[in-house]
Amino acid sequence: MGLFDGATGTDDTASTAHIARLLELPVVLAVDCGRMARSLAALVQGYRHFDARVKVAGVILNRVGSARHLQLLSDALAAIEMPILGVFRREKDIQLPSRHLGLVPTGEVDKFREIAGRLAAIGERCFDWEQLAPLLDYSVPKDRVVRNRVVQTAEKRVRVAIAQDAAFNFYYPDNFEALKAQGAELVYWSPLADKVLPDVDGLCFGGGFPEVFARELAENKSIRIQLKQAIEAGMPTYAECGGLMYLSQTLIDFDDNAWPMVNAIPQTVKMGGKLALGYRQAKAIADGPLLEAGQSVAGHEFHKSTVVETLAEPLYETKRYWGETGEVQREGYRRKNLHASYVHVHWGDKPEMVQRFVQHLKSTDI
Repeated sequence: MGLFDGATGTDDTASTAHIARLLELPVVLAVDCGRMARSLAALVQGYRHFDARVKVAGVILNRVGSARHLQLLSDALAAIEMPILGVFRREKDIQLPSRHLGLVPTGEVDKFREIAGRLAAIGERCFDWEQLAPLLDYSVPKDRVVRNRVVQTAEKRVRVAIAQDAAFNFYYPDNFEALKAQGAELVYWSPLADKVLPDVDGLCFGGGFPEVFARELAENKSIRIQLKQAIEAGMPTYAECGGLMYLSQTLIDFDDNAWPMVNAIPQTVKMGGKLALGYRQAKAIADGPLLEAGQSVAGHEFHKSTVVETLAEPLYETKRYWGETGEVQREGYRRKNLHASYVHVHWGDKPEMVQRFVQHLKSTDI
């Protein structure tokens, strides 16, 4: 079952429908009904007929105000024969904070376990589980199953340092599994708190919010120095989005404060401006630790910072994944041992990326 927000119409909504179409999954619309009544039917009917290949199985009503409001919404959906699979009332006491890129990560939310427990109780009470259960019991057709072509090897075991703390916490767990399948040992550490870089063969920096923790990252000078020395000595390194920002020379926050970062990439990143959001096709410009020149990957871009200078050694040529492609953009930063980009990539798209990265780890002696 796929689930997307029928009130936003964002690129993410389109991508959810795209995945549902590829996997032949039923879709449930979650709609913010706070300011809707009969017009809900027009919205839902529009999604139902926009792409006939996507099956809209039902609707979850969110922020329903009263019994009278629910009756109006129910009547509107009954007229188009659309099932209601859940009804959520307004919950003023349950608020998840947000910032410039959406919800604040759960690790920063006070009493999140308590909030999650309350949400679970509401979900148990407010979903129509008799109608939802058959949708959840769904098998992907055999001709749609994507096999993981990564095969574990018995060669030298390598260690990869995974930056994971409040500043860096956006990762695809499947990428970790792919690294382990190739024989890599994952070592989790914190650029915020740790003073000594772990004894490893490679580095991995995910997305997150380095701009929120810029002061703390800048003040951890010993780690910044160690990272720069390791990368300049040739340690294979993968960095995406927040990781690229951290490895840059300077980060300018929303208040125009300039903070020194690792300085492995000779550039300044500045917060503000237009939100970059959407799925991308990215083609490698030159050989690197994960891709050969000319190889393409699909990924997701979601950030509100830009590189101030003209790109010195761009990694990718990118374009929109679908629709109007617009101009081809150059993006990221590359060195023989460094892959840094704003584009988040699920390595299942190109399993050979993992194999190439681990081979670099095994062959590099630092």
